[in-house]
Amino acid sequence: QPFYTVPRLALGYGLRVRLPTSTVVRVLVRAWASSPTDQTERADVDPPFKRHRDSLSVLRALASCVIPSAEAPDFRLGGDPWLGSPPNMRNYLLAKAKGRMAARLAIRDYFPNDIVALAKETPRVDRWLPLQTPDEVLKRVSDGELPASEGMNRLLLLLAATHAWKLYTDIAPEETWTDNILHRLLDLLCVTNNGVGGAHNHPMLDSFDLATLPDPGEIYFAEELAIQSDNGRFNKSLTQSSLLKTHGPADIPVIQVDLTSEAATTAEAEVTSSSSESDSDEHINSDSDTDEPVGRCTWQIQGPAEQLFSRMHTKLKTPAGYASIIRGAAKFRHPRRALELLEAATTANIGPLNVSVYVAVLRCLHALPTSEIRTEIEKILKHFSALEGPVPLPIFEAALFCLAESVRQQSESNQPVIDYAPFALGLFNSIRQSGFECSLSAMANLLRVLHFIPLQSNKSHPLGYRCSPLIDNFVSELNLRFQANPPTRFDNWSMDDCAFFPVAMRIASMENNPNLGRRIDHLLTGTQDRRFFLATSLLRRKYIQSYCFSQISPSSLSAELEQDPVRLIERVEQVYRNHWGTVITTHQLCHRLISFFHRFFTLANALLSSPDRSEQPAEQKETIKSAQKSAYRFLHQMLTDLLDNPRSPTDYRLPDAVRNMSSLMLSEIHHDPSLAAQFSAAVLKRATQIDERNDLIASKSNKEPKRNFPQPTPALSASEISLFIRMLFPLLSRNIIKKSVDLPTHSSEVFWRRELIQVTFTLDSWIRYALKHRGVSWSWTPESLYMSWKNDESEISIGHFWDALRVLCQKNFKPADSAEAKRIQRALTPLLDDLEYQVVEAELTDSQGYSDSTHQLEWTERRRILNRLRQVLDDKCRVESDSEMNPLIDQAKYQLAEA
Repeated sequence: QPFYTVPRLALGYGLRVRLPTSTVVRVLVRAWASSPTDQTERADVDPPFKRHRDSLSVLRALASCVIPSAEAPDFRLGGDPWLGSPPNMRNYLLAKAKGRMAARLAIRDYFPNDIVALAKETPRVDRWLPLQTPDEVLKRVSDGELPASEGMNRLLLLLAATHAWKLYTDIAPEETWTDNILHRLLDLLCVTNNGVGGAHNHPMLDSFDLATLPDPGEIYFAEELAIQSDNGRFNKSLTQSSLLKTHGPADIPVIQVDLTSEAATTAEAEVTSSSSESDSDEHINSDSDTDEPVGRCTWQIQGPAEQLFSRMHTKLKTPAGYASIIRGAAKFRHPRRALELLEAATTANIGPLNVSVYVAVLRCLHALPTSEIRTEIEKILKHFSALEGPVPLPIFEAALFCLAESVRQQSESNQPVIDYAPFALGLFNSIRQSGFECSLSAMANLLRVLHFIPLQSNKSHPLGYRCSPLIDNFVSELNLRFQANPPTRFDNWSMDDCAFFPVAMRIASMENNPNLGRRIDHLLTGTQDRRFFLATSLLRRKYIQSYCFSQISPSSLSAELEQDPVRLIERVEQVYRNHWGTVITTHQLCHRLISFFHRFFTLANALLSSPDRSEQPAEQKETIKSAQKSAYRFLHQMLTDLLDNPRSPTDYRLPDAVRNMSSLMLSEIHHDPSLAAQFSAAVLKRATQIDERNDLIASKSNKEPKRNFPQPTPALSASEISLFIRMLFPLLSRNIIKKSVDLPTHSSEVFWRRELIQVTFTLDSWIRYALKHRGVSWSWTPESLYMSWKNDESEISIGHFWDALRVLCQKNFKPADSAEAKRIQRALTPLLDDLEYQVVEAELTDSQGYSDSTHQLEWTERRRILNRLRQVLDDKCRVESDSEMNPLIDQAKYQLAEA
């Protein structure tokens, strides 16, 4: 490899820190000097020149840095994939194992030639890592360069299950293999499902070739890595792309499996659904009969693993051999075959099997028909009960997982859900009676069983048993346990352990228990940062969503508002500040906040205007008003974040939350008119970006008419334009009324002028936008034109004034009452007078011969516009005044029209 890639390679092959170049050079020097020949010739070796920095130097450095480690994963002897550690620890273990594999392969071929390579000063290694490919190994074995046993060892190191089986059956069928190699080959065939590979068996691979992996640890952790790389947002269909060549009359059956993955739902969607749970990423069908494999089973009954186990039964009839074949069938969802092999191992009396084998069988039993699940679990429990000592804790955890998955499958398939609550609680009591501390995984699966079993008799809580007291007691127990033995991210936490906090927080939100939600969050982040329990981004997002739902609860708002409204707003605002990125990207959370704000302002205004509370203390009223101001600032911050952080760089659509909350911003504008003006300017900026994008799409579509371009984003409607422009009126009116001489200090005058310029610029831009998109209306145009006309800071041209008035002439003026008609008349009459004075001056100039006929037509049209507007205003004001004096006039006109 090039020398500048040495730090990266050192990090990827076993080192836990990124080494600087100088450090790697020193490592190379020490590794080079470690050779006995070099030590006799010279005591120190300088770093090689650039032309000698080849892959051989890198391999030498790796071999000197990497040593065998007892913590390295081993499928046959270690725990199961679902019992592995969190991602960070797994990555460290995989890096160590990668370095060890790379060093082993390098030693086999290249280190005997080190002295020759150094003497000739030419690199002998002209290949990139991996050093060997399975095809090359097979070729060298066929040519006689390598013995069959050495070739099998290398293929097993490369995880080349297909090539190893080909070597066993085709190239060296008469070879006498040792028991160790046969066990390793069986283990590789079982863990890789006979070399099928692909997205199901190993989601990190782009192809079906497992030979690209330098270490068994990656395939070992495939189940857990799938949680990170595949969150269930797309459908997958797994078919065997290639069949292994086998000897014998029996052909390998091709099992077509259709995997329908469900989209990961948010906590709010889980609240509204009846009893669905999405903790697992993939949907597993529970329909089966007595002969066929169930669910997404891909285990091959007559595949290479089964053939090898059958042919070499005398040598593989060991606890390790049975463990490999049983766990392979269980891993790839064939519970019936796993149970048959487990019964055969028990009958053969070969010795006790590892507990992990029974755990693997228990965790796949949920694919059986629901009537058989409990029976098979009880059989395994009776087997352990007959032995000396208590039943191991992993057995209880696996049994609870099986029950939880069965409940999930039944609820997703709209089948009647069997109530496993008594059985699950019995397992939980057995854990306590055995003297074990209840683990996080056991509690997580117990909660999944209890909470998501629909209870027909409980109408108030249709989703299942109420679990808040159970969680509250367990959180207290965890708090004491964590104080005595603080957990770390490097402890052997499983994915079930990591699922406890999202499930518990989800239950707290669904049962409307904000205190419990705060206790769970304090346990996770209060005294110590324990967020490593949220091992994946999906779990972290689910947890944050559930926590926000539990703390933002409009149903309990009335009581909290009367007690301490300021503290209520501070608490909700703190939740938003900590998790604003998740809130603004979650549709349900935005709607929850909308409901919260609407209900808060409604209840607060009712408390202030209630006649029963007219004699309440002034301090309490001030507290409510202060809370309203804080809530208004909080609302403005959230809407601004929604505008400033679109879901994608090309998504310029106005968020639904902004449209829904705009009316509330306008109705509560008296709390802070400046914030409303800023919000209006932010919406205008987004609307301008939408126009620019639409113009770009239109220009490209004209040049390339046959090409498909995205649809243009619709502009704001006339009612929305009116709403956002009216947000500017309070601040603009206040600043226009003020005079610079009335301000106490120079800094106040500077601030006043700056604010006046900004709001005036925003109003002018809105007027131009409304003219472009035909959004001019009587509700805002007269007052806006008057304010721009009287404001010296306005930069809108006279042409825009006449364009707006021309549009007003073409629209019907329908005031709500006489007060609105008079208000519009008072705003528009001074403007019409000034414009008429300009028209008269222009006509006098034209009469003296300083203009042509075109200008005369223009002045005539403008005078017609002025006369038309005056007539409309006079007529409407007179009609509204008559209607107020005689309310029966409107009724008479209506009856006349009906006649």
